[in-house]
Amino acid sequence: MRTKRKTAKWLQTFMLMGCIAIAFSACKKDKDGDNGLRVNPTWEIPSEDGHEMKNPKMWVFNAETGSLVAVNAYNTVAELASQNFDLPGGKYKILVTTNLTAPFYIRQATRGEIPSDIGVGNIVIGLEDNKMIKNNAYFGMNEIIINEDGGRMTIESPMKGVLSNVNLFIGDLPTDTEVKLHFNNTALNFYPTRKNRDGEYGVTGNEIKLIDLDPFFNHNINFETGDIYLMPIIQSDKNTLIQLDIIRFENNYNKVETEYELIAPAMKPGGKYEIKLNYHDLLPSRPTMHLEKTKIDDWTEGWVYKGEILNPEEKKK
Repeated sequence: MRTKRKTAKWLQTFMLMGCIAIAFSACKKDKDGDNGLRVNPTWEIPSEDGHEMKNPKMWVFNAETGSLVAVNAYNTVAELASQNFDLPGGKYKILVTTNLTAPFYIRQATRGEIPSDIGVGNIVIGLEDNKMIKNNAYFGMNEIIINEDGGRMTIESPMKGVLSNVNLFIGDLPTDTEVKLHFNNTALNFYPTRKNRDGEYGVTGNEIKLIDLDPFFNHNINFETGDIYLMPIIQSDKNTLIQLDIIRFENNYNKVETEYELIAPAMKPGGKYEIKLNYHDLLPSRPTMHLEKTKIDDWTEGWVYKGEILNPEEKKK
């Protein structure tokens, strides 16, 4: 069974590479620099602009048919931004990607994955292993119209993270405590060329991939996981479902494990989240905890516990 899956995946990759080889000739470099399309990637979160960016690519789609027109690969983002390309007059969608190297994979969607009302939806991004991720991958989608008479056009391509970034803090956590995290509704795949309900590019599918992270061990009174990169939650869910396990050894030999269900706001593509808890709020009598969001800065959302709401209607008044 595993051999069949590997073969199918290899065939999908081969078909995608075949399309790329054909498409290279459709988008030609403008040698004199006077005409053509120039794409300049920019980063929505300023602090991410300085991160190392590898494997930059530009994908050009016909906006009316959804067909792949061209794919171009570069050594650096600066090289991508310096190029001019001639395209025939028409409507196009431009996808720019960076850092799509292992453990990320990219492939063409199967027919069953592309809804009938989606014109451009044949690119799928996924992860082989969540435990290997050190950096986010980024994408930017742009819609353009090129006149029949050509000319020169420069567009900014705001780049957004594919993955969500989560950091867990637990104040006053006893030392030598083991912490386990399980994310129960993260998505299997991400589709950068599709729009969400708000008209923004980049959506997840509805197939879940459960994530069980390696245990963390606390050696300080204030515990912190550091950056954890994860696929966002599936698009049909409104909350992030997290299982938190706290494991302690009383009297150095009696193992006590307590499980908590954290129900948090939605984890979105490119979002940065800080879960801030206090050990004294983690009570065995409180196995389910609803977290509320707070603003930390323009790019980071905090998730905190503010106590149980006995009557949810009271909060709305």
